[in-house]
Amino acid sequence: NIMAKMKKFFKYLIWLILLYLLVNGLTYVATKDDYKDIINYEILTVSPKIEIVECKAGRTDGYVKGKITNDTKEHILQKYIKIDLYDEKNIYLGSEYKEIQCFNVNETMKFDINFRYNNVKKIKISLVDNEKIKETEEDSNNLFSYVKPIFTKEGIKMSILISIPMLIWYILP
Repeated sequence: NIMAKMKKFFKYLIWLILLYLLVNGLTYVATKDDYKDIINYEILTVSPKIEIVECKAGRTDGYVKGKITNDTKEHILQKYIKIDLYDEKNIYLGSEYKEIQCFNVNETMKFDINFRYNNVKKIKISLVDNEKIKETEEDSNNLFSYVKPIFTKEGIKMSILISIPMLIWYILP
């Protein structure tokens, strides 16, 4: 009896894993051509040198990949790469940040910044201090400029981890 229930549980587990892989695969196929290059970007910081390697946006999200080189003559303890996001009418949508810590002289680091904003057509990228982040967040009056999705990768992983013990508890007496 227990063996039959275990066999049934593993069968459901395999189906769950296959369904998860199928949904992720179909989502990837459906959205891979959805991303378009953002060619309208402006780098506001001269030193350290920021280079954008790849910058793409879809209807609801996108990403910026780049390199930053510390061509200053001093060690940087903590700074933030900031990207300001704009739509086709040059309306400010919001900002995203990437922390940089312990950045040595002449060191080059790669960075990836993901964003979830609708119809991003232009970005401005700069390097800011911690204090400037707080000021810009307090000055933002747009309630919907920083809306994040409910279902993130971490949330989905956590729900799967929680659902497995619940499934075992439900199947086994």
